[in-house]
Amino acid sequence: MPPINIEARQQSLASMGFPSGTTITAEFTGYAGFVGGCLRTYDQEVQPKDMIMTALNRVHSRSASDVRSGAGSGNPEDILEWGIRLYKGYRPSSSPSRRITAQAFSCIASLYNNKSRLPNQTLQIDDLRRAAEAANTAAGLGYTTPTALSIAMYIGNLNHLDSVGGPARNVWETAYFSELIELRRVYERRKREVEREDRTRERRVERAPGEFRCAAVGCGIEATRRGRLG
Repeated sequence: MPPINIEARQQSLASMGFPSGTTITAEFTGYAGFVGGCLRTYDQEVQPKDMIMTALNRVHSRSASDVRSGAGSGNPEDILEWGIRLYKGYRPSSSPSRRITAQAFSCIASLYNNKSRLPNQTLQIDDLRRAAEAANTAAGLGYTTPTALSIAMYIGNLNHLDSVGGPARNVWETAYFSELIELRRVYERRKREVEREDRTRERRVERAPGEFRCAAVGCGIEATRRGRLG
């Protein structure tokens, strides 16, 4: 985040009618802007001072502990408010760890991944992209969840047919997904792991084929590990 010019902010607040010397934190500025941009309809004209006062009233009317308690009890308004405060950093607690942040993005990825699968095996590509972006962020934080891995492998196994009749190509090569470097690394790493596992299994089968194949005449079933066909 770029450095904040407190002097400029004081002048800006003074021009809105606030007492000279009034300051607000960067977190509150972000919170006020988010509330003003997301919790009203576009045709409701609101002056900057009114937007700040609305945000101040929201903060002071409900303490963080009250909002968190209400969210925990299932109050929809408090669930929304607590989510906004956490998202914009306006809260008394410390910032979440990389693990918690990655887990949160993985939850977002799961939500959009589920939305992307429409009936009749139809794929909603925009929601898949949103899922992939969230999974990419989680992977970039060094915490690859099963959800992120599943999305990475799904994309890696998709092919895109060029609209002008060209040859099919992997979806990773399209502009829509080519920037998701961290998620692609997850795919490629897991692909290498699977290839190593397959080579290891093949060597084991070569050394002792009878231990991996059903003994029944004409069965033909093979196991991936010893003891699975008992």
